[in-house]
Amino acid sequence: MATFVGQSRDQMTLELWYATMLLGHVEEAFEHQGTWFGNFRGATQRSNDRLSCRLDDFMDFCRDWYVRAGSSGGADASEFNAFHDVVRSGLWYTTTQDGLRTKISDAPMFMDGRNGEISWTVLSERNEAQGTER
Repeated sequence: MATFVGQSRDQMTLELWYATMLLGHVEEAFEHQGTWFGNFRGATQRSNDRLSCRLDDFMDFCRDWYVRAGSSGGADASEFNAFHDVVRSGLWYTTTQDGLRTKISDAPMFMDGRNGEISWTVLSERNEAQGTER
C-alpha cells in the first residue's frame, strides 16, 4: 500500500483514469481495511466517442445495480459480466497530485453513478504477478 507523504487522509484528492482518459477526480479519498473510498466528480469535458459512452454506461449501471442490491428485488453480481471488457481491462488507475500512479483491481464501484460515492481496491503486487484473470 502506498504511503502519501504530506497529505492527510481527509485532504487527498486523486485523479481517476481509464487508459489515457481522465474520468474525473476523487475527493476526500481514504483507505479502510484494504478498500478505498471517496467522492467522485466526473470530468465535465469528455468526448462522446464509443469508449466514453461505454464507461458512462458502466457508471450508470453501477448506480442502478447498487440501488437494486439494497432493495427487496435484489441484484446479482453476474450482471457485471455484461461489462467484462471494462471491469477486467486492467486499465483503471488513480494518480495523486504528485503523479504517483496506482493500479485498480478490476474496476471501481460507482455507487452514485458519475457523481458521488465511489469505492475500489488497488492491485497488489501479488495479484499483479499472478495476473488479473480469474
